[in-house]
Amino acid sequence: MTRTLAVLLLLAVGLTGCGALDLGAAATGDDSGGPSGDETGGTLPLTGSRFGVINARIRNFTNLSADVTLRFSLFAQSVRLTVLRVPANTSTSVIGPEEADLLEVSGAAEDGTALPEAAFRYGVDFFEGTEAVYIIGTELATTAIPPTLLFLEPTQDVEVTAGQPLAVVIADEDPDSSAAIDFYLEPVPAPGAESDGEPAPGAAAFGLAGDAVVLATGLPEDLDGDGDSFSLTVPPELPAGDYHLVGVITDELATSIVRAPALVLVSGAEGDQNEAPSLELLEPAEDGDGSSVTP
Repeated sequence: MTRTLAVLLLLAVGLTGCGALDLGAAATGDDSGGPSGDETGGTLPLTGSRFGVINARIRNFTNLSADVTLRFSLFAQSVRLTVLRVPANTSTSVIGPEEADLLEVSGAAEDGTALPEAAFRYGVDFFEGTEAVYIIGTELATTAIPPTLLFLEPTQDVEVTAGQPLAVVIADEDPDSSAAIDFYLEPVPAPGAESDGEPAPGAAAFGLAGDAVVLATGLPEDLDGDGDSFSLTVPPELPAGDYHLVGVITDELATSIVRAPALVLVSGAEGDQNEAPSLELLEPAEDGDGSSVTP
């Protein structure tokens, strides 16, 4: 669902910024507009889901700072109010409450010009694992439709040997732009264990666990049919164990992170499965009085 909202902002020279006033929500700012480390994955919710975690991103493409108000509601009752300043030409992430079904955004530019009001509904404009994106532009502000990804295979735990291919089939969509897809294997930690490893390049930005390894990056979302089927090689040096298969789909405005409903059970590479050689000395044996025989 896409709404186009007119923004009448007068551009000014200079940059004005100050800290965020957050009444009950964590807000962080960055200049990259990249995915937030607090994004979490999950399978796409069933149609009809009414509430869940609402995380937001405010992107300001103008030369004016803006004061933005975010009101999170559940069943028409306000559950959190966040007020923050978004500096010019920056992006700011806001972590919402655990349960909400509606996010309403309003505010004003630093010159007093009112920003257009927008409403984001859970299960309609976005889903779990995605962000509600509010854009402040010189002419238009839009509510971006985040890309979606759904695993069709594997749907049951699958065994694979390190160094061998893993068959993956997905369904994906990004109706308002073109997206790229990355695949990772994320180790399932033992109960009470904490990983001290470093995730693969790029994995840390998506909040994946340490020791996550990359299977493929930059795959095009636009391809359908055979383009949604992949044969991904499991790294031969990957340690044996149980892994989550993670798909990350990203466009210019939003990122969705999805874990397959099944685990990938990796066994050691074939060359690592050989038993160590053994030697048993049969001759010469001890003589009848128990003394050793010297050759």
